[in-house]
Amino acid sequence: GYARHLRITNNQIENNGGAYAGAIRLGTPDMPEPYDDNQNDDILILRNRIVGNGGTNLAGAIGVFAGTENYEIAGNDICGNFSAEYGGGISHYGESPGGSIHHNRIYFNRSYDEGGGIMVAGELRTTLSPGAGAVDVHANLIQGNLANDDGGGLRFLMAGNFPFNVYNNMIVNNISTHEGGGVSLNDAPDVRFYNNTVMNNLTTATAMTSNGLAAPAGFSSSRNSNLLNEDLYGPGYDCTAVDVDCFSNPLMFNNIFWDNRAGTWTGDGVVGIGLDGDPSPIFYWDLGVAGNAGELSPTYTLMQVQNGVPDDTNLIGQDPLVVAEYD
Repeated sequence: GYARHLRITNNQIENNGGAYAGAIRLGTPDMPEPYDDNQNDDILILRNRIVGNGGTNLAGAIGVFAGTENYEIAGNDICGNFSAEYGGGISHYGESPGGSIHHNRIYFNRSYDEGGGIMVAGELRTTLSPGAGAVDVHANLIQGNLANDDGGGLRFLMAGNFPFNVYNNMIVNNISTHEGGGVSLNDAPDVRFYNNTVMNNLTTATAMTSNGLAAPAGFSSSRNSNLLNEDLYGPGYDCTAVDVDCFSNPLMFNNIFWDNRAGTWTGDGVVGIGLDGDPSPIFYWDLGVAGNAGELSPTYTLMQVQNGVPDDTNLIGQDPLVVAEYD
């Protein structure tokens, strides 16, 4: 704490373990007032190789906790890290506005709960979370990460009504055992998602929280909490009684979605994702809202199958002809 303007650059940080992050921990989570701002402003984490670290709470490799304003995590290799809770690679947990996560390779990380690659969350409370503060996630390779719940590649959880810009990322080959193999949103009503490639992500319907039914594999949103909807629309607000978005409805345009597969758990195995010996057809589900709580509205987007509100600017079923795929 109180390490303003610290720069952590050009290191190899490998095979370490910690309580709230295995490699780099910025502050302490869930501190009471007046100690809830860790005063770690303007931190730069640049060009490091962060490999094979583990954390037991909230973060695997890098833990960014409340009061880390205007941080920058850029140009790092973040690989093979594990969290026993959230954010196997990077976990932004708590209000730290002005953060930027960009030009990193975030791959083969795992979380026992949510956010295999990157987690952006507000501190979880019984009252409305103060949220995460505005964060930009751009120009990253987010590949081959695994979450044992939501958000294999990128997860927003109780992030709040802040602008989150997610653009120019490759979000590919990630797995969630519940919702959003590539990306998953919860209580994040102001996400701008554009210029991303979201391909070859899987959901398996095998999480403890899953009912065994298929869930959106590329990009998944969900119904907002009652606490957030009342904050957005007023006390006692009833989403079922009026025609309004009561789920986190991102602005989505200029993205590519392809070969995102949603599995169903049968009790004996997962069907619908093309496993050997599975005679059922592959179920492609590029984007959607879990529990049929609404429909997303992508524009100028290439999708393998029609998902969301139809729009004449979208291309459906047209192979994006990428240079090469990694399976």
